[in-house]
Amino acid sequence: KISMKKFLCFAAPMIVPFIVFGSSAFAQPAGDGASASRNAASAYCWKDKLQVTGTALVCNWADSAEEACKGNPTSDISKDSVSGEPSDARRCNNGKWLVQVTKK
Repeated sequence: KISMKKFLCFAAPMIVPFIVFGSSAFAQPAGDGASASRNAASAYCWKDKLQVTGTALVCNWADSAEEACKGNPTSDISKDSVSGEPSDARRCNNGKWLVQVTKK
């Protein structure tokens, strides 16, 4: 027969993280190595840097709006790898407007 005191000593280390951090404390990482960020299926860049070429969208792309606001080196995304056209996303604290594309 196990005493309540022993039970609490055993169970507390498993319960406390759940109480403090919620269910995210036990979340599993993505199996394919994909980014766990909420915007992993999107890319963002400064609207005034966007150049559309024959097969690519050239801009200072980032995986999150927060990163895009900081500015990045120019890179390109194939038009075939996105759904639709770039759309307005939001304005950064530095005054730059962002566009967003959704990756396939």
